[in-house]
Amino acid sequence: MKFFDHPRIRDLGQASAPYWAVFIGLYCFRNAWFSLLLYHFQIVLYACFLKPDIKKILCSGFSGKEFLRFVLPVALLGPFLFYFLPVMMCEHVSLAGWLQSYGLTEKTFFWLFPYFGGIHPVLEEIHWSRFRGRGRFSWMMYVLFAGYHVLVLGDVLKPLGLAACFFVLVAAACVWDFLYVKLKGGCIPFLSHLAGDLGIIGAAVVLLRG
Repeated sequence: MKFFDHPRIRDLGQASAPYWAVFIGLYCFRNAWFSLLLYHFQIVLYACFLKPDIKKILCSGFSGKEFLRFVLPVALLGPFLFYFLPVMMCEHVSLAGWLQSYGLTEKTFFWLFPYFGGIHPVLEEIHWSRFRGRGRFSWMMYVLFAGYHVLVLGDVLKPLGLAACFFVLVAAACVWDFLYVKLKGGCIPFLSHLAGDLGIIGAAVVLLRG
């Protein structure tokens, strides 16, 4: 496909994958599962053509010291969200009602727990790691990485919560970039991403059950 022969077009196309998924899946069809699966389908499509080094992305560059510094603290994200997510949410929005508005009933949401907490970070690391180690260009890509999350949460979080979400994700992406280059592999960024996603979905499950 000639599309994949043009580096900048290919890069922007790859970085825009979640935006298409959010626009079509959430804004048009109002279905979170469709949006997530459309995003993951695009990730797999790009991976088939670009053939990333999955072993390097997920398994190389482990460091016990960096694990303690950058993975274990992310495990606290779940308890943090449990206490502060209700404060950051818009007053007129309930978490259960917001999820139901995008087709996530209680039953389907609990199926999301293993999928979002396990498969999603694997695919996202494969998708976004290709932009690491590119200097200023990495910054633009990770702003796009953080930006699509703001679109997802735009009607549930207060403006201050959205701003915090954006800057935390940009900072996380920059730290992952630094670690990927320093350790010559993405194991620690992947484990950090995994811990973060598990914390997010875990906090949501506990809040819903409460």
